[in-house]
Amino acid sequence: PVPPAVQPVGVLPPKLQPYSFRALSLTVTIVCSILNATSLTFGIPAIAFSVQSEMQKRLCQYEKAKKSGRAALVLSMVNMIYTFITVTLAIGLYLGLRLNQCKGSYYRTCRY
Repeated sequence: PVPPAVQPVGVLPPKLQPYSFRALSLTVTIVCSILNATSLTFGIPAIAFSVQSEMQKRLCQYEKAKKSGRAALVLSMVNMIYTFITVTLAIGLYLGLRLNQCKGSYYRTCRY
């Protein structure tokens, strides 16, 4: 009989290993930086934490990898919320100023 494949001590099966959220961090950072360049303040640390999580997972440091992955996830979520708020404020400010310019016009030449 052939012995079953034995995993090294301390290595978790792939399904139980913590997530690094690398793809999420990269995608959110790229999309948010297109809409708002200041979102890189959250995006770059998110990518760094996801890479750190991946490295810790390879070294079988699963608790540290889980914390780093969670930090990457939280920073990505904060990045999305921050970008949504800043883009909404920018559009609202633009439209508010645009509509305010047309209010005092005598001939109403402004077009919306």
